[in-house]
Formats: sequence, C-alpha cells, structure tokens
Amino acid sequence: MINLPSKRVIWLVIVLVVIAVSVLWYAGYQDRKDKEAKLAQYTKEFLDKQKNIEAVAVKELQGDATGRTPIDSIPPLTISTSTASSTEQLRIYNLAVIEALKPLSVKRANEPQAVLEAIDKNDPSLLRPVVESRIYHQTVAQNLAQIVVPKEILTEHKKIISDLNFLVSILRSMEVATEQPQLALTNSKALITNYPVLIKDINNLTQHLVDRGVKLGTKDQIQIFVSFAQ
Repeated sequence: MINLPSKRVIWLVIVLVVIAVSVLWYAGYQDRKDKEAKLAQYTKEFLDKQKNIEAVAVKELQGDATGRTPIDSIPPLTISTSTASSTEQLRIYNLAVIEALKPLSVKRANEPQAVLEAIDKNDPSLLRPVVESRIYHQTVAQNLAQIVVPKEILTEHKKIISDLNFLVSILRSMEVATEQPQLALTNSKALITNYPVLIKDINNLTQHLVDRGVKLGTKDQIQIFVSFAQ
C-alpha cells in the first residue's frame, strides 16, 4: 500500500512553490524596473548632453541663398592631437572617423520635403525627420570631437566638424517651420546647397589619407546618406 503524503506536507509544498514563484516574479520585476530606470536615466543624460553640444544660432540669411548662413559665433574647438603619422596609425584614425560618421549612413526622410509638408498642413509633428536629422548631425560632430587626431590632418578634421555644426544650425532653424515658414524654407534651400561642402571636405580627408599611403578597402569607405538626393 502506497503511503500518500499528509495534507500538512502537501500544503507545505504548495506554500513553498508559491513562495518560490513569488520570489522569481519579484526578481524579474525588479530587474525590469532596474532596466527601465537605467533607460530613463540614460535618456535624461542623453537629452542633457544634447543641450550642451556646441550650439550655433542662425541669423537671417542675407544675399545669395547659396552662400553660407551667417552664424553668431562658434566657440573655440579643442581637439586632442597626436604626432602619429605612420600609415597604420592613419588607417586606425580613418576607421575611427568611419565609426563616428555611422549615424549619417542611416537612411533618413527628406528634410526639406518634411518642411514643405509641415507648412502646407500646419502640422509640427511632420517636422520629426528634421529634428532626428539635427540630432544625427550633432551626434556625429560630438563623436568626431572625441577622436585623437594626427596633427597633419587636424585642419581637415576640424573643417568637417565645422561643416556639421553649420548644418545643425540650418536644421535647427528648419525645425520651426510652422512658426517661421519663410526662415525654414530659406534654410531648406541652404541645406541643399551647403550639404555638398560636407561631402567635399570628407572626400578631401579621404584623399589625404590615400596620398599618405593608406589603402582603403570596401569597409574603409565612408558612406554618407543624402536624403534629398535620393
């Protein structure tokens, strides 16, 4: 005859199971809460950092719209440099630049078109692509500013960061399209006419590296997505 466990034992087992499940659920719950808290903190820090990124203000465009938009002032740019000049060191620098520029390889919506639609429909929410693009360009400028740059190409490096900050100033003024449509439209044209300057300066940097003997493979090529050229 099989001896069945007493009711007390059965209830004890049930209680232990419930406690175990509760502990596991609580641990999982705490883990989720911790991750949510960390994400919230990261988001806050990211937004705070965005406010501290070098900001430039756009004045009213004067003269030919193909010219550069006047900028109030740009704080002195401090970048760490090195005397590295070997081919291998320059190749490593190029890889760092490629990594820094990655956000600009992501496919984006057409910013000038977003401005036109937002003005036409008087809907600020349609300007999201412009805001996202501005953040991408800000992030890349910040990424590049953190790279240790060989002194021989410091001028080219700083020129690219300057180009990016200028484009950020244009995009920032495009974000107010529903409030200041004329300013946004003018700067939309300025974005189109000035973006090639960034591409040209990146190509100049690449050419400098090639001239110094850096062999660039497929993975070493810098890819920039130009939204309004697609």
